[in-house]
This record gives sequence, C-alpha cells and structure tokens, in this order.
Amino acid sequence: MMNANRSPMPALLLALAVSACGSSSGGSAADVGDSGTQETRQGACTGLSQAGCEASDRCEPYLARLPESACPYPEVPMPHGYFGCHELLTCSQAATWAHPADSPDDWHLFNDMCIPEGWVAGDWDEACGSGCQGLAQADCEAADHCFPVSGAPLLDGCIWGESEYAGCWTSEKLDDGEVVAILCTGAVTWAHPADAPEKWYVFVDGCVPDGWVTSEADPCEPACPKIHPWLKKPQSWKCDLPAGTVCTWPAEACEAGQKPDNVCTCVDHFGKLWFECERPFHNCLPLEGSDVPGGTLTRPEPMHREVAEACEFTLEPRPNPTCIPSYPEGGDPQSECMADAECKGDGARCLDEWQGMGETLCTCHVPECSEDTDCPNKAVCKCGKTENVLATYCEGPTGKPCLHKCLPSDCWTDADCGEGKLCSPSWDICGWQMVGYHCHDPAAVECFSKWECMGENWGCNFEKGKGWLCQGIPMCD
Repeated sequence: MMNANRSPMPALLLALAVSACGSSSGGSAADVGDSGTQETRQGACTGLSQAGCEASDRCEPYLARLPESACPYPEVPMPHGYFGCHELLTCSQAATWAHPADSPDDWHLFNDMCIPEGWVAGDWDEACGSGCQGLAQADCEAADHCFPVSGAPLLDGCIWGESEYAGCWTSEKLDDGEVVAILCTGAVTWAHPADAPEKWYVFVDGCVPDGWVTSEADPCEPACPKIHPWLKKPQSWKCDLPAGTVCTWPAEACEAGQKPDNVCTCVDHFGKLWFECERPFHNCLPLEGSDVPGGTLTRPEPMHREVAEACEFTLEPRPNPTCIPSYPEGGDPQSECMADAECKGDGARCLDEWQGMGETLCTCHVPECSEDTDCPNKAVCKCGKTENVLATYCEGPTGKPCLHKCLPSDCWTDADCGEGKLCSPSWDICGWQMVGYHCHDPAAVECFSKWECMGENWGCNFEKGKGWLCQGIPMCD
C-alpha cells in the first residue's frame, strides 16, 4: 500500500532535440576544434576523483543510486554513488536505469540519460519490477514499495487454515518519473506459487504475492472439464460433478455464432454419474491442437475418395462355399447354387448369402462394373471382396462376400465436390454396408464423422433431402 506521508516526485523534463548523451550532431555542447582536441578534453576528465570532477568547469560526474534506495524514487534525497567523470555534455534530464554490460543484475538509477560507456540502459520494471518477489516478511515490511500479504492456505478436505504471511506484493512503482500506487482488485482471489500449483491460498482483497498464479474459481468447487470428455477419450463419459450440472464447450475452430456450443448434463444412471450430451457434436475445421480420437492433432476425417478405383474384373479364386441345397424337409429358403460353375455371366460367382446354425445359403452374383464409367447416373463402382471380408462394404459382421457393385452417387472423387469438400461413403441403417457416395462439406453439415455424433451406436450418414446427419444405429443381427 502506498505510504500516505510521501508525495510523488514530479516528472523530470526531457531536453529538446538531443541524444541520450550528446547533442543532435553527435558531439557535446563544448565541442570545438578537431577530434584530437575532443579526445584531449575527454581524457582530462577520465580518472578524476568526484571532488576533482565536480570542481572542473568542463567535466561532470556520473552519479547514481542503488536499487535499494531508488525502488521507487524516494521522497527524501538519498546519497549517490560516484561512477566516473565525463566531459560536460547536454543530456536529457530524465532519470535512467542502467547496469554494466557484464553485470546485468547490478542496476543503478542515474540522474539523467548520460550513463558510463559500456553500460546498458533499461527501465524500472527490469530493475525493480520483481524487487518484492520472494522477500521474507521482515524484509518486505521494511521496503517502502513492498507490502506483505497474508492468505489462508487450503488444507486437506478443502478446509481453509489460519491466515499467514504468504509473500510480498509490489505496492508502488516509478512511472514516468512519478511514484504511483498499484491497487488491489478488492475481490476474493485464489492463487498459488508458480512453482507449487498444489499449494492454494485465498486472498480476500485480491492482493496476491508477486509471481503467483491467480484464479477466479474456487479450487475446491467442482468445475466442468476444460476439454470436452469426448475429445479426451471416446466413450469416457464419467462425470465427477453433482447431478444436474450442465457443462458447455464452444465449437472448436468456429467463427463466432457459426455453430452452437456443445452441451452436456451430468445425469445419475443407477447410482453412477455420467454425461449426457446433446447431439451432434459441433466443431469446425481445423481442430489444431485438439486431442481427438484417431491419434491425430486435427479433426478426424471420414472415409473419402481421392481417386477413382479400378477393380479387377475377376476376383481371386477361392474354395467353393459349403452350401446347403435347402432347409431340411425341403423348406425355404434354399441355395441358388453350390459352386461357381453353376452361375452364368462374365465373372459370375457363387457366394455366401446367409450364415447361421452352422449352415450356409448361397446365391449367384455377377459383377456390375470394373470402373465408374461402367455405372449409370454417375454411380460409383465399388470393388467387391471374397476373402478376409470386413464390414467396410460387404454386408454384416459375419463377413459376407460381394462382387463389384454400382452405388448411387453424386460424386466420383473429392474433386467433383469443390475445394475443401470430400466425396464420402454413407452406410446402411446397421452401419455394415456402403449404400452411396455423396459430397461432404465440413463447414455446413451437422456432422463430419461419426466421432461428432457422440455415441458408440451413432453414425454420420447421408439422407436424401436433408444431407449428412447423426443417426442412431439399431441392434442388427
């Protein structure tokens, strides 16, 4: 706090049109004759004692105060240290902080802007700005510009302890030659030392020790996670907040108002608290720096078609499936074929149609295409598979094989959709089989990938007339 018995020092006047240590022409007011004469005169001042320098009519002393007597500028004149003698110059009359080039912590306050050769000029913040930080209580109380602050430490169980000395606060500083008071916020503030984030204190007036990290939130009060739980770990929805707490996270990387906030509520599910979130998950590209699923630092992209595929017309041969002619006792359904040779058409194959109860029904399949141009209405030619089938195109988790097929589409590749847009596949209601390719605009759609639908049984699919939407996936056999 500022000492009421001390008055601020008036700001010192700057000399007009002169450099820090000379006239505008680079010399001094006493410069006459050639350079040799100037060096002779300068040399006449060098090495003089303080008394000899002050007695000379052409020399002037370098005088400065140490930081302990000049942070801030004192009311009562303080003794100066003598740091050499120089030729009488016309210098700006502004007090100047400086230190020797080889001793950056040895600050001094000079009466004007003339400083010894080899010294480096600075400002009050560099010389005195952290002068109160780390002081013991007695030293803090003894320093005119420092103020001891007390805070209540946070003990185990979120209990506030007895108030104690927490550190030192800079209460005054020199600003353009005048001492000014630095005021506290007056608001209850929580803070901890920068090197000890676990040691919290509460300060009732907002005066916090220099160098401490402050927070407006009570560290004992439960708070919403800074990062949306879905971005931290998919399916990690455990909530450590009271039931009914609503948390919001802004849509990442979006312009103001472009997309609404993401909203989640902490709900009690049979004695366990979990987040329930509104769908879809609103974000924009790019999400640089976000810890999103997929192990990347950017928003995950859905599958898309950069280039058109060319399918081998005849798939690699495989053993004929073990098909049953029909259900026992002649019931339906029944297999259409037992081997590839029974199927007609170029590239025809006898493929598994249905598996269950250890039995397989088979039907004949004929490839519809080998490239996109074989398909009508700009449909995409999706290559089939008969070995190591995954649920990326052929139907079902049982790995049903398939042949090349034309899928409804409004694009063949990303280039058909325009800059920044993707030609992405949409899936059937079970999420097993691709049913079409459509342009996917990350800036205008409800979802860009299944991750943004926030749920294991949700997918991002295309619906005619509505575009890309988050859709629930039912339990499919």
